[in-house]
This record gives sequence, C-alpha cells and structure tokens, in this order.
Amino acid sequence: FILDQIAGLIDLGHEVHIFAVPPKQEADHHPEIQRLDLMKRTTYHPRPMASKGLRRGQAVWHVLRTFPHAPLGTMRLVARQVARPREFDYPRFLLWLSVLRGRFDVIHCHFGPNGLLMLPLKQAWPRAPLVTTFHGYDIRMALRDDMRMYDPLFRQADLLMANSQYTRGVLNELGAPTGKVCVHPPGVDLDYYRPAGRSPHDDPSRPLYLVTVGRLVEEKGLQHGLRAVARFRERCPDCRFRYDIVGSGPQESLLRSMIEELALSAHVSLRGYMTRPQVLATLQEADIFLLPSIAEGLGVVLLEAQAVGVPIVASNVQGIPHAVDPGRSAFLAPAADAEAWAEALRRLAQDAPLRERMGRAGREFVRRHYDLQALNRRLVQTYRELTTRKGASPLSKSFVNGRRSDADHREEGTRT
Repeated sequence: FILDQIAGLIDLGHEVHIFAVPPKQEADHHPEIQRLDLMKRTTYHPRPMASKGLRRGQAVWHVLRTFPHAPLGTMRLVARQVARPREFDYPRFLLWLSVLRGRFDVIHCHFGPNGLLMLPLKQAWPRAPLVTTFHGYDIRMALRDDMRMYDPLFRQADLLMANSQYTRGVLNELGAPTGKVCVHPPGVDLDYYRPAGRSPHDDPSRPLYLVTVGRLVEEKGLQHGLRAVARFRERCPDCRFRYDIVGSGPQESLLRSMIEELALSAHVSLRGYMTRPQVLATLQEADIFLLPSIAEGLGVVLLEAQAVGVPIVASNVQGIPHAVDPGRSAFLAPAADAEAWAEALRRLAQDAPLRERMGRAGREFVRRHYDLQALNRRLVQTYRELTTRKGASPLSKSFVNGRRSDADHREEGTRT
C-alpha cells in the first residue's frame, strides 16, 4: 500500500525518492516498480565500511558530497555527531546526509520508528516538514514496551498521520498533540482490485470457498479462526467448503498441528506466501473472507477483499470496524467467540443472494472512503498546506480531521 501511494504521487506529477533498508532476499516486484522504474528512485541505507579508518573516510566523503547542496544542514549534522562521539552511529549519519542531499520539500516516514530515526535530520533541515504515518505495529510497540518512546517525535514532527480513527485515538492517549494528528488511511486501486464477474449463483455445486490472507503471527488470531471454522462445520454439516490461509510466518507449525487436532485437514490448507497477482486471483475466487485478528490497526486486506466484492467475517477489534461497513459489507464478532463466528459463516454459506448484496456494498464502501486516487490527491493537499504554513500557526480543522476536498494539484510538483 505504500508503493501504491508512491506511484499515485508520481502519477500526479510529483517527484518521489525512496529511502529503504536493503532487502534480505530477492522479492517479487510490485508491478508499479517496473512501470515507474522505481529502483532508480530508491536509495538503500548506506552500509559503513568494515574498519574504523575506512568508516571515517567514508563519512568525510559523504560530508563533502552533501555540503554544496545544503551547507548549513551539513554543518549542523557534523556538529551534532562531534558533540556525541560515543554515540556516533555511522549508518544513521550516512543516511541523514543522503537524505539531506535531496533538499526535499517533505520528508514522509512510514511507521513510528522511522520517524524517530529522521528527527536529527529534521533539526538539521527544518525547512522540510516531517510527516510520520503510524500503521499499527508501531503503536503496539509503544503500548507494550515504552509509552513515552515517541515523545520526541510528537514534539518535533510537523504532522502525525494515523491509518484509522482507532490509531488516532491511541496516538492521542500516548501523548500526541490533538492538533498534530490526522487520519489518512491507505487506499485501494479500484481498477486493479475488481470483481471477476462471477456470481455466487453460477455453480451451486461448487464448494464454498473461505479465504484468509495475512502473516501467520499471533496478532492475526488464526487459532480462533480455525476453532470457528470447526464449529461452523458442526453447525452446517451439509455445507461443502474449503478454507485457504494465505501467508507465511512463525506460527505455521502451530497452525498445522491445530488443523490436525480439529480434524480439518480435508477442508483447510496453508497456502504459504503468494505474489500480489496470486492474492488478487484468490480473492476473486473467494466466497467469504475471514480475518480473526486480535489486534489490527486497520486491515488493508479487508479493503482489498471488499473492493473485489467479497463479504467479510472479521473480529470486532481496534481499527477493523473502520475498515468495513458493519452489517452491510461485513459481519463482526468477538475474536474468540467461536459460536458467533460459526453463526455468521452459516448465515452467509446458506444465503448466496446475501453474499452478493454484501459484496456489492463492500465495493461501494471502499469506493466512497478508500479510493486510492482520491486519497493521493488529498495527500498532495496535505503536503501543500504543510509547506505553505507560516511559523507555528495551527493546521486547519478540516485538515486535521482529514476531510479536505479532492482537487488535483498537478501543476506544481513537490519533492518527497
């Protein structure tokens, strides 16, 4: 979803450069990487040389390269590092210099720890507003480990974005100033995620197809999902169904054991990692999408499934109620309530017209609230307001609430 946002900004006429950690292994490329040649717009975090002498020479070389582009900012970064010799962090120092050379109009960090990482650059280059988007795991980290960890970011960032109203509320509880927080959710490309044109009535003999897509981690609550499916089988013994869980992660062995223990091997398969086109094809075949998460900042996969026209059964936790239209596109139930889940599944399994109505309602819900193009236009307006604001004047109320109009500002590009 971050790459979709980047591609949208470029399509609107803006210049975007990406700073990222080098991948640990070769990954399947998002289609927009090839279309926009994004690798030429990407700088991986610089790796320091092995020996101390070589690292010093490397740092001097980066300083000399950066100084002509931003003399004052370069001197501020050097002075900061010289004042903290025991805290000298070569990888971070090289990264800050690399970003500084770009003289960007806006620095937008995704996930709270990356916002913290960029604070020294904000101090050295105050001209560029610092924006940080929180997505979920980052706020769970603060709630679990240190509720004050983001205090410096809350003080110094120009804008804090939350992916849902739930995330916004948690940020405020953690101490983020209300006037600095707005909701800007990830969007869905409705031209890409679209129904396959198959009706639930097309083949009555076809087994019902249930799907979950997500990392195999505790937060996804997949153990609860398996218990719910087992209870559904008992409630609806005549229902023919199969259930695919798409994704990889550390709980794979545990889930395989549970599938055996619950005697679900004839119905449930762990499909492993899939590429984006494979996930799309799977969603287009699905009759019901399940997301039994016990923690979820929003749930982008819920938006994708609804865009494809799949009715949802999901947990009524955290940001999930904001990602669906409860009662119209989705049935929500407590994460660990196998009886409630089984009843929702039975109801959908035995009512193909209901599945079709909920699927249409889901796509319309995403079109109205999570259309990628509309959200990208709104993001451009956000950047413009930040870069034109004078002094410390507060953001407008409509901006903080994320309710700006969707006018297209293609005529003047920004560097992000």
